[in-house]
Amino acid sequence: MYKMAKKIYMDINFDTKKATLTGLKEQPVIRTITESKIFKDRWKFCYYFDLPIGENQEKWTFSWSQLVEKEQYFKLEQCIPFSKNPNLIEPQNYNPWTTLASWCYIMHPCFGIKYTDTIYCNEYHPILQKKYDIVFSVKGKPCIKEWSTEQITNNF
Repeated sequence: MYKMAKKIYMDINFDTKKATLTGLKEQPVIRTITESKIFKDRWKFCYYFDLPIGENQEKWTFSWSQLVEKEQYFKLEQCIPFSKNPNLIEPQNYNPWTTLASWCYIMHPCFGIKYTDTIYCNEYHPILQKKYDIVFSVKGKPCIKEWSTEQITNNF
């Protein structure tokens, strides 16, 4: 019997200053969007939502970013920190971060860029795809256009 992937929704609403994650836990996880979870500079605006998933500071990070008011990105990353056991030596190529899924939307593509006014799924980890159907959405300022990953074009 084929098991359907569980639907997970990550909604970021800058107008209401709320970020809501539903479907991963029994109850929705609702966070107030605060400046401590926002990175801003002249070219980029980024918001991230951390969700602890383990006993050793493992977490999933859902993030939305916007570059030069043209390009928007959603990303789901997993962080598995290296053990704090002082007897273990961290490997030279160890990286605690893994990108599980990423999407992009370029509203005003520059000349020569292959993307159009379309939402693209750039990456979706095969194991994640079997377990979860992740849906991101963003609303309100500062995003230049409200969008959701439910209207994607796969390009992998």
